[in-house]
Amino acid sequence: MRVYDYAKGTNQHKKRLKHWYQSTYSTLLLLPVVLGLVMGGKEAKTQITLRVHAMSETVSPLPEGFVQPTATPRPTATPTSTPKPTTREMVEREIREVFGSHYDKAIRLLSTGVEGSPLCSSGENPSLNPKAMNDQNNMPVGSKDIGVFQINNHWQGVTNESFLYDYKINIRMAWRIYENDGYSFKLWSCGKALGI
Repeated sequence: MRVYDYAKGTNQHKKRLKHWYQSTYSTLLLLPVVLGLVMGGKEAKTQITLRVHAMSETVSPLPEGFVQPTATPRPTATPTSTPKPTTREMVEREIREVFGSHYDKAIRLLSTGVEGSPLCSSGENPSLNPKAMNDQNNMPVGSKDIGVFQINNHWQGVTNESFLYDYKINIRMAWRIYENDGYSFKLWSCGKALGI
């Protein structure tokens, strides 16, 4: 048989009732604000007086002329925009990261031409353009040199050329070719001409 603890039940009931009165009072405090907004900012003609009783506590009505405080907006700091790096800067950063201590040699391959060399008059890709493509004077005829390091699709067995236009993939492939050839760029026309 269950025994109802009246004292405990009464306290729980009082707590619930007090919570209800407090939440109702909070809602009623907003009523003049809402009425003011609904009436287009005009003062309500009817004065609202509230008296809420909660467990022997009396909450007085708002004093006449009371204006509901509004939050003062905080000044916002003007965001300082960090300039977005250029494509060239991103490519240079990636070459530096991948090639490490071999960075200068890689940049020399890309941007240094050899006077009198028909295949390397200005470097492999002096603008470091990741979308660069050359299909002139290539062996075999019809093959393409693509991307930052002008990687040849035929000699590297690349069937999906779009990968070579991604500068990060292109630079990593160039590193692997360079590393596998004994840290030499002799597989590139400019690498041969420069003797690097």
